[in-house]
Amino acid sequence: MECIFKSIRIQIIVVSLSLLLVVFGCSPKEYEYSKAYVYQTSIYPLRNNYFKMEIYYEFEKNGDTIKDIYSTHRLPIAFEGDSLVVKYPKGKPHKNEVIRIIRVKPTRRKL
Repeated sequence: MECIFKSIRIQIIVVSLSLLLVVFGCSPKEYEYSKAYVYQTSIYPLRNNYFKMEIYYEFEKNGDTIKDIYSTHRLPIAFEGDSLVVKYPKGKPHKNEVIRIIRVKPTRRKL
């Protein structure tokens, strides 16, 4: 009889913990957006005619300059002088992600 109550108690604890994770883990976040400046790009060859492009960008938030790197396998995606639109959770600009690329000259460029 005591074994049945222990299993029921364990099931109740598991269900309540999973509900707490769902409620608090899936809360919507508010995002802020900024315009970042591309100051350097690098292209690295991989195997079988594949390439990797790293885009180094920076933007300012509250007087602090935040620098980051965006990596992609699409070529050419951005060049020095272009801009990026980045989004980040409110108050956490170091956890940013690139949303869009704004080219200075929208014409096609050669490598």
